[in-house]
Amino acid sequence: MLPSDCTKQKHIDYKIAEINSYNKNADTYSDVMSIGKNSHGYEARILIKFNFNHLPENTRILNASLSIFVTKGTKLELQGYNLNSEWNVRNINWINQPSIDFSTKVFEKTISKCGKYYIDLTDQVNHWFEYPEDNYGLVLMSTDMSGYDYIQICTEKRTDDNLSLLLAYCVEADIHIVPKFFEYREDIKVSQDSEYFTTGCNISLVTTVSYFIKNNTNASITVIAENSPDDVNYAKEIQTIIIPTGSCSLLVPINFSKYIRLSISVPPCANTAIINIWLNLQQ
Repeated sequence: MLPSDCTKQKHIDYKIAEINSYNKNADTYSDVMSIGKNSHGYEARILIKFNFNHLPENTRILNASLSIFVTKGTKLELQGYNLNSEWNVRNINWINQPSIDFSTKVFEKTISKCGKYYIDLTDQVNHWFEYPEDNYGLVLMSTDMSGYDYIQICTEKRTDDNLSLLLAYCVEADIHIVPKFFEYREDIKVSQDSEYFTTGCNISLVTTVSYFIKNNTNASITVIAENSPDDVNYAKEIQTIIIPTGSCSLLVPINFSKYIRLSISVPPCANTAIINIWLNLQQ
């Protein structure tokens, strides 16, 4: 896998809802949404789920940063936790909100004043992308409800200050190397009590070599591979195969050399016949 296209996606699609303890209906359309406890003692949380379906399967996520713009509020310890079940913006509320996985805190960010904040979500986004079945989204909340810490963040999608997930990623290209295959066919006419040789072949640029030999004589023949550095001086390998009459056998050379050929020995009882030989090569 090689990176072929690295880019940045400023906004990943998401669904979002503010749920609060004083209103049965969730807020899914406001330009600002609230987190924490207001002066009346009501608690508010934001549920958000990002959609990565538009990214190619071979995406490699380099960095993921949640950008929020705080428009109003007091100091607050903003925390993010994974949700454990699916939810729908059309019917979500405080009563039927999904359960929260408090065992692992995804992030914690101290909000001290109004302005823009960035929260690293790289590890979490990589997990969601690799295991989409675990992506139920996040809850943004304050777990300290002893006071009246309360903020509002911008959720108006038409502004640059809107809540967004900034994603840096590479689309990796699959490199498939297609091997080149070659086949050479040679038919040798043989008679009894003789030794025959196939044509020497240069195999220096290939990685796989195999011979298929069909014995059409009426006797068993003996076949040995021979190696050569120059197509003149040949040395026999130690491997010998015996091919019965009418049979086809496979021989794979066990040594490396620049040139290869076969030596075929025909016994005295053999008749005159054609021996078929296929040499298969692959780079």
